[in-house]
Amino acid sequence: MDYSDKKTEDVLEQLQNENSDLKVKIAFFEKEIKRNDDENAQYRKGIIAIQDESRWSEQEKLDILKKVKQEEDFSKEKDNVIQRRQKTIEEAVKKRNKTESQIEFKLILYLQ
Repeated sequence: MDYSDKKTEDVLEQLQNENSDLKVKIAFFEKEIKRNDDENAQYRKGIIAIQDESRWSEQEKLDILKKVKQEEDFSKEKDNVIQRRQKTIEEAVKKRNKTESQIEFKLILYLQ
């Protein structure tokens, strides 16, 4: 500003007015900065909450996959046990049939 043609009191008053205007602007910008900082803090909280939920969800997924694998392993072992039992039963039946056949053959030979 050009203050050369004005009286000292007028210049002083104008400077005080400009100073007041600048203080108002500074207060406005400080308020805006605070509002932006508060918004950023809320966004950070939201991001942290989403990250926590994501980690929890990933851990839950891993736990479910582990449980499914355990159930599959248990089911396979159960099937193996059933197959071994079935095989043992079949072998026992074959052995019994063979023994019965041998007894019948011996009985036939004996009766002749």
